[in-house]
Amino acid sequence: MTIYYIIPVLIFILIFCGIIFRKQLKLKMIQIKHGRYSYEYVKQFKKYTNKSPFPYCFKDDILPYLRVANKKREIIKNFKSEKPCVFENTSFGKSKNEVLTGKADPDCFNIFKIKDAELRSYGYYKNQFGSEAKAVFFFFDKLFFMGEYIFENSRNIDKSVFLSDLISQNDLDQIQTLNQFYVSCRNNTSLFYYDNGFTITIRYSDLSNTNFREIMQ
Repeated sequence: MTIYYIIPVLIFILIFCGIIFRKQLKLKMIQIKHGRYSYEYVKQFKKYTNKSPFPYCFKDDILPYLRVANKKREIIKNFKSEKPCVFENTSFGKSKNEVLTGKADPDCFNIFKIKDAELRSYGYYKNQFGSEAKAVFFFFDKLFFMGEYIFENSRNIDKSVFLSDLISQNDLDQIQTLNQFYVSCRNNTSLFYYDNGFTITIRYSDLSNTNFREIMQ
C-alpha cells in the first residue's frame, strides 16, 4: 500500500475516532483548561451522563440547605459560647488553596453557581465524636465560610456520648439531649446542631462573611 493510500486511511481513522470519542475528548479539554473540580467540567459531565462525576456530599438544593439554620434559629433552643466555634482547627476566611493544600482527593464534592460566583463543598470521611462522619468544607468565591459534619445513620449513634463530646469541645453549658439547637459563638461564628432522625448535621458558620450573609437573604 503506497503512502497515497495510507494518508486517507489515517485521516479517516482520526475522524472516526474523533466522532466516537468526541464526548471524552471535550471533557478532557475542559479538564485541562478548568480542572476536574470546576463548574464547567461538572456541568458538561452531567449533560453527557445525567449524573455528577463525583459522589455528592449532599443532594439537597443548595440555597434551602444553607438557609435552614436561619429558619430554625427562630424556633429552637439558643445557647452562647465564650469561645469561637472552629471547624477542623481551620480559620474562616482562608482561601481554598490554603485549606485544601496537602489533603487527598475529596470523598465527595458539590459545586453550584450563585450570583455569578461559585460555591464548592469538599468532603472527607473521618471519625468524629466516636462515629464516622463526612467533614465538609464550604467555599464561596474561593473563601472558606462554613464547615459541616454530616453523620448518616444517626440511629446507630450514642447521642448522650456524642453530645457530651460536642459540649466539651465548645465550652457549652450542659445541654440535655436535644434534636436541634443553635449556638452563638465568639468572633461572630455560630454552631447549628440538627438531628432529623436519620442524619445528624453539625454546622459551623462564619457570620462575618458578607457574601454568606447576602446569599442567606
